[in-house]
Amino acid sequence: MKTVTGLLLCLFLAAAFNPSFPKPIRNEVMLHPGDSFTAFTLEKGEWVYCQPLQPYPGWAWVGITSWLTAELDFEAWLGGVPSLNIRIGASPQNGVIPAFALEAMGQLISEPIDLLEDYSELDVIRDGLSIYAHLNASWALSNVFYLHLSAGTTHSESVEFREQASDGILFQNRWHPDFSISGDWRCSNTLSLHGTLSYGSTFLYLDNVPRKKQTVLAFRWAPFHNSQTSFFSVMRMELAFLSIRFDDVEKGFEGPMLFLYWQW
Repeated sequence: MKTVTGLLLCLFLAAAFNPSFPKPIRNEVMLHPGDSFTAFTLEKGEWVYCQPLQPYPGWAWVGITSWLTAELDFEAWLGGVPSLNIRIGASPQNGVIPAFALEAMGQLISEPIDLLEDYSELDVIRDGLSIYAHLNASWALSNVFYLHLSAGTTHSESVEFREQASDGILFQNRWHPDFSISGDWRCSNTLSLHGTLSYGSTFLYLDNVPRKKQTVLAFRWAPFHNSQTSFFSVMRMELAFLSIRFDDVEKGFEGPMLFLYWQW
């Protein structure tokens, strides 16, 4: 694993130090800002690499074509979890008709995993195959305000919500509804603000977990946008404050989340 991790990081650093002309945040293609779902896809050959505050690789996105974007989930793969996410751009915005995209993701967990093993009040245990499919819509209301809607479904082979020291609620081979609404204010070339309300599976925070109510307030910041070094000029950060609740067990939690990303 250390060899693979080192190779991935070397490839990333080599790409990030190549000459690049970063877009301002106002014009960036954003895929899941504030754990939302947009209808945007990367341009062919465009990359995004995301790194949480952890000692092993995160995940990346690559524009395979101008209408097909795929995720490279290094964290899951290195942990032995096959994972794939793709987004297909269906149509651009046309007047009041929004842009549309289809997004699908699948993960296969070979043995039960408690996604909240470090949290003492609640266990969220997934096992087996999980697949979600969403239809995403995005409106550019102006050059700085965006609205996003997403609806779809998640099929989970096994997901259990359990308060510690009590019986859990287990769902097996069930379809669950997903929905989210979000807004962006790209208030400058270096800063954007995001708010998201969602129910069901999302991509970023406690990902691929159905039946979850989530509220996210986040901002994205390009602290070194004018740097002469590509590694810093294309570096961004997302700081989010989220609240998650599971009505099935009447439990939840709140807290901040942070990751860095490079887009080139």
